[in-house]
Amino acid sequence: SEIADSLEHADQRLAKLPAAIALRRTAEADARRAADALDGARLRAEAACARRDAGLQVAQLVAQRVEAEDLLRQAVDHAQSVTAHWLDLQELRLTGMAAEIAGALAVGACCPVCGSADHPHLARTQPGSPDAEAVRAARSDVDDAAVVRQAREGAVTDLQVGISHARERAGHLT
Repeated sequence: SEIADSLEHADQRLAKLPAAIALRRTAEADARRAADALDGARLRAEAACARRDAGLQVAQLVAQRVEAEDLLRQAVDHAQSVTAHWLDLQELRLTGMAAEIAGALAVGACCPVCGSADHPHLARTQPGSPDAEAVRAARSDVDDAAVVRQAREGAVTDLQVGISHARERAGHLT
């Protein structure tokens, strides 16, 4: 009867086995669905983090652009100032050229402008009149200021492009 009890107990366990297998299969399917949902949630979370990071980058780039635009305004103002100074020096130089020519005339030599060998009233240099070197130095300042202005314009443009790209990555956050 011990064998019969063991067989009966085995039959009972065997009868419960299909239900246990079905329960385990359902649990496995549920676990796979949960894993798939977790993977989806992880991907959505990573995308949200990337959008958040891009949004933060937009804020940083906008602040940098504001600073770069200020530097550009300063560069433009400086370029205009040195250009005005150079033009003023050129005008003064042209005005003082008669005195330069007169200063180079030798007694009895012909004037390179009018051809006369007689020079009764030579033009005189005015105090503070710029020479050619002063005009060249001022022009060099203009060229240097133009290079700085161009570099600052490039920086503003680069930041604007970076902002546009970051805004695209940020999506609705910006």
